[in-house]
Amino acid sequence: MGSGADHKLSERLKAVASMARMAVEELRAGRETERISVADIGTDHAYLPIFLLQDHLVDRVIASDAKEGPLSRARKHVEEAGLTEGIELRISDGFEAYTPGEVQVAVLSGMGGRLIQQILTAHSPQLLGIRQLILQPQSEAKELWHYLKDTGWQVIDERMVYEDQKFYTMMRAVPAGGSIVRQTEDFGQFLSAGRDETWHLFLEKEKAANQQLIEKIEEQNGPKKRLEELTHRQQNIDAALSVFRNDRKSGGE
Repeated sequence: MGSGADHKLSERLKAVASMARMAVEELRAGRETERISVADIGTDHAYLPIFLLQDHLVDRVIASDAKEGPLSRARKHVEEAGLTEGIELRISDGFEAYTPGEVQVAVLSGMGGRLIQQILTAHSPQLLGIRQLILQPQSEAKELWHYLKDTGWQVIDERMVYEDQKFYTMMRAVPAGGSIVRQTEDFGQFLSAGRDETWHLFLEKEKAANQQLIEKIEEQNGPKKRLEELTHRQQNIDAALSVFRNDRKSGGE
């Protein structure tokens, strides 16, 4: 990615930035003359907005945070980067301080899935004219996926990053134009069909951990319902692994 801010981006944020790049490119392809603005909700250090501007990926970023403390850090970094004209900083609890039409892409990363849901529920992105969401939940990713589906959004891309001994899921969503079918109950459609080695590692770890739980319940003659749930989950993991392996055999790598 090669910008001056690149060294400050974690692998997680690099993946988020890559998704933002794809969103902007798609919107520009639809309307080449349109200026694209991005909202970074909960910006913290403003590393992501700085990177997006330095790499000329967007025309403007509104970087917001609910508290002055994080925004002060962000302001310092933006000034050091000489990007005060391209990055607007503002106090905002979620989308509270945004007006319709200001941004076309919104990034919400580094926060819990439930908090992301609360932010999206409090102020509808559709009513603000937002056409793509880039979401990176630190937890409750599955619940967030279903929330998006139930509230008129369609997940069109999913990725996973392994960093600091943690798996991070991120997703890109657009207003739904139709239904989307999951290949498995527990795992995202696009991750299941992906060829990413991080996803493969995640599935193998999930399978081993799930199998341990199954064996423990069987040894202790535990609740039958719980055993059925874990067995069903193991079947879903195997199905996702099968998709991954078949994709590789068909020349995916």
